[in-house]
Amino acid sequence: MVLYNTPGVFELVLRVIRPLMSQVSRDSLKVYGQDKAQWSKALLNTADKTQLRPEYGGVYRKQ
Repeated sequence: MVLYNTPGVFELVLRVIRPLMSQVSRDSLKVYGQDKAQWSKALLNTADKTQLRPEYGGVYRKQ
């Protein structure tokens, strides 16, 4: 699971919950906070920019 543009409080809650999660779940969870430079790079590695709206670093515009 990949989460982008998460609020700061989410990361705090996740620090509490993460030790209770299985190793497989911890390894599969990727969380990117509100640093757009960080999460937009990761997002563009996941999806083509033609599929993403400009606010997410893409070029897609609804017709």
